[in-house]
Amino acid sequence: MIGKKLFIRLTAVLIFSLILGLSFSSQGALTDRASAQESLDSVQQFALPSTVIQEQSALAQTPASYSGYNLITDNEEKIRVQVPVEWGDIETGVWDFKGKKSGVFLAASADLANFYSTRSQSGVLIGVSHLLAQTYDREGLLGLEKRDLSRQCVHQGRFDYKNQFYSGKYDHFTNCSGTPGIMVFTTASADGKSLIMIRIAVVSEADLEAVDTIINTFQVLGDPEQDEHHE
Repeated sequence: MIGKKLFIRLTAVLIFSLILGLSFSSQGALTDRASAQESLDSVQQFALPSTVIQEQSALAQTPASYSGYNLITDNEEKIRVQVPVEWGDIETGVWDFKGKKSGVFLAASADLANFYSTRSQSGVLIGVSHLLAQTYDREGLLGLEKRDLSRQCVHQGRFDYKNQFYSGKYDHFTNCSGTPGIMVFTTASADGKSLIMIRIAVVSEADLEAVDTIINTFQVLGDPEQDEHHE
């Protein structure tokens, strides 16, 4: 009788130990998975480095942030990006780059005319081009922009960037005539057939947050230069 009771107690202890071990193992797996996901998210999300932010000392302090963000697209709904709600002046069409029709673009600002002419207005232009991809790579396209912008801005450096969908390079310019800062990003479409350039004018502190949002949300889906709405 005593032997039977001892057997039952030992069996119960063994079962409890197994359950406890599985519980710790499951919690450990969840912790490892959460840590891995946090690491993945940190890699996929772009944020301007502190050194770049510190170089933008001439920014207007207001607005310090925007009221929200809207998703905008080109006519084919293939170029997509979230921009500040306040940037309600939106345009898309044929991209005229350095005086030559080179692809398609999507632009947004509170005042596009001002953004285009003097860049004293914050805003963004995203250009997508097959033609440029036949001649330049990402750094080559940045070089074209640098050649022109260096005449009116101080070039602070070239940096790598990466988000969930794209990786590439960007140039940071400050003390430009008409605006405190300009950032130019380049990358390529998923199939490598198009070059993508994103030019952002930075005027206020809110624009630093806007840069992060734009770079983390822009996408080029399919071929924006192919008009699928008309034969």
